[in-house]
Amino acid sequence: MISTKTFLHYAITITIILLVGGLAGWYYFLNKQKQAISTSDTGRGLDSPAPAFGGSTGSNYSNVSGTISDGTPVNQAKAPPRIWQVTKTPVAGMGFVTSTSSAATTSAAQLYFVERATGYILKADTETSLISRLTNKLFARTYEASFSSDGSVVLRSIDDRGNITSFAGDNPLQSAATASTSPTNSKELAGGPLSGKYLEPNIRMIVPMQKTRELLLLIPNAGGGSSVVLSSWNGIKQKTLFSSPLAGWKLFSLSDGRIFLSLLPSDDAAGYAFELKNGTLVPRLRNIPGLTFLPRTSSDAVLFGESSGRLSLFSSAKEGAERVYLPLQTVADKCVWAPLNAPLRRASGERLIAYCAVPQYVASSNFLMDWYRGALRTSDSWWRIDTATGEVTPLLETEETDKVFDVENPIIDSSGEQIAFMDAKDKSLWLLRITQ
Repeated sequence: MISTKTFLHYAITITIILLVGGLAGWYYFLNKQKQAISTSDTGRGLDSPAPAFGGSTGSNYSNVSGTISDGTPVNQAKAPPRIWQVTKTPVAGMGFVTSTSSAATTSAAQLYFVERATGYILKADTETSLISRLTNKLFARTYEASFSSDGSVVLRSIDDRGNITSFAGDNPLQSAATASTSPTNSKELAGGPLSGKYLEPNIRMIVPMQKTRELLLLIPNAGGGSSVVLSSWNGIKQKTLFSSPLAGWKLFSLSDGRIFLSLLPSDDAAGYAFELKNGTLVPRLRNIPGLTFLPRTSSDAVLFGESSGRLSLFSSAKEGAERVYLPLQTVADKCVWAPLNAPLRRASGERLIAYCAVPQYVASSNFLMDWYRGALRTSDSWWRIDTATGEVTPLLETEETDKVFDVENPIIDSSGEQIAFMDAKDKSLWLLRITQ
């Protein structure tokens, strides 16, 4: 007769065998279903990579972006195409940062950008198309970001009370290097912390100075109007450069140290642009309807646009000089100046070269109002402009690519070989190589 103890032993053993068998059968069933779904998805063209939970860009960026626009997986080294969609995820801003090699004999501009949803800072290698994340500190809903030439960054957002917040961060390369030596930093967690300080709330505009570690601020006055303030990077030391009863100013900080201001543009409204010298506004352009404005470093030349029923673009070599009509219907906001050492500028002597994105057609007589508020979107081509002669030549036409974009916030690298810009439709980031 089997004892109770022996019976329980057999019962437990049989139960365990049945459970293991059941789990094995369930695993086999799920694996077959997964294979069937994968086969079906592949046949439908949905063979997407599995979600990542780490990597040099972080899981959020990798899972959302998935691949570069031509199908190359993120962080697979490959020379980027002439027109490269760097990221499909919305960005808050970008900047070219020059990094010097360990031999200190060469330097290359890397493209830094800020992810709009998270405030993470990433770096795109413009030669290999490799993308890596530099920071892991979360700044949710970062709507605006700007970089200085040394890699320092300003992140702008809005808090729960509706106040504009501004965080002045240090060079993320240094923060990432510090984090990589920390014993608590894991390989799977891309990037490192971002050190810095929050500035006073509700600063209307912030522009990093290009040659000094300072910020140019537009701060509202208590009684109305605004002041232009030169501030240390952490906001502790401040000097008021100019005060005005007007609030609607746009600031320009050039790498030669000059500061310009223009009134915020509006269709048909008289626009003015000034250079700020020793606390005094020196007029540069007067009474231009719908004025958009772009001054040039180390030169008195400017590009400017009019919006008065139609768009017009002009260049002016200096104050009082006859303006040169440029046969392109666009705004100065879509343009960049070629730097002094740009290859095409060297080839053309002392001529000043600019590049502009030009809408294929303009469907509004109030372009500025409609474009700024997002009610109008354009399909742009890129053009090269000799501002001395008014000669324009195509740089990248819409027929050369299947990509369509509405260019905003364009910037050019210090070598004059690459232009980065955002697509106003979805805030994606693009890079255009100027030379073929």
